[in-house]
Amino acid sequence: MPRIDINAQVLAQTSPTKDIFLLSVSAPEIARPAQPGQFCMLDAVEEDNLHDPLLRRPLSIHNVTADGVVEFLYRKTGRGTGLLSRLKPGRKLKILGPLGNGFRWDNSKSCILVGGGMGIAPLLFLAAALHKAGNPPAIILGAATESDLVRIDLFRTRAMEQGFFTATEDGSLGHHGLVTEVLLSLFDHQAHQAGEADTVVLTCGPFPMMRAVAAICREREIPCQVSLEAHMACGSGLCLGCAVESAHNADYIHVCREGPVVDAIKVKW
Repeated sequence: MPRIDINAQVLAQTSPTKDIFLLSVSAPEIARPAQPGQFCMLDAVEEDNLHDPLLRRPLSIHNVTADGVVEFLYRKTGRGTGLLSRLKPGRKLKILGPLGNGFRWDNSKSCILVGGGMGIAPLLFLAAALHKAGNPPAIILGAATESDLVRIDLFRTRAMEQGFFTATEDGSLGHHGLVTEVLLSLFDHQAHQAGEADTVVLTCGPFPMMRAVAAICREREIPCQVSLEAHMACGSGLCLGCAVESAHNADYIHVCREGPVVDAIKVKW
C-alpha cells in the first residue's frame, strides 16, 4: 500500500457543533488508494516552521470524493487539534497517508456498522463504499446527546432501507440508551428472519462500547471487526507507542501497523 507524504491545501473547515470540526483538503494522491478504516497523520504547523506540538496528529479518514477531496471529522481536545481547528481555506498542511489496515467485508454478508461518539468518523467512508458495492449496511450511531451526532443525513442515505438507527444517552434523539441495546434488538429481529448467520459487525467508538459490542458478537458467534484508537507518534510502527494488549499470549497489537482495524477476538478486552 503506498504511503504518500504531501503538502495538501485546505479547501474548507466547518464546525457542525461545538468542538467538532470537519476539515476538507485537496489530496488526490491520498484519496485514490485510501480504504475505509485507514488514517492519516496531519501536521498543522509545518507551514509556519514551528515544532510545538512536535508530533503530527492521527485522524481517521472520514470520507473521500471522486475529485480527490479527503475529509476528516474530529473533536478539538488539545493543542494539536486546536491548531488544526484554526486552519483556513487556502492554508497548506502536511499529510502522511493512507496508513494502517482498514475494514474488510464480503458482499455475500450483510454488514452492521456501530459507531459511538467520535467513532462515527471512519464509518461514513465505509458506509459509502458498501453502498457503492451494492451492499448498503444497517447503521447504528450513538452519542451522549443529539448535538454530538453530526452528518446523520449522509449516513442515512448510505444505509439499507429501514436500516438507520440512532441512540442517545439522554434520549434527545432515537433510542434512549446505548447502541448495544439497539444492536441486540436488531440481532433479535435478524434471528427471527433467519439472517443472523450471514452478518458481520464493523464498529468504532470508545473502548468500553467496542468491548460490549465484541462480547455480544462473540456470544452469538458473529464476526466483528473493531477500529482501535491509541496515542501514536510515527504512524508507521517504528516508535511502538500505540500498543494494545493482545488476547494471544503476552503479545501486543500495534494500532498503526496491525490496525487500526482488527478482528475483535484478537484484542484482550
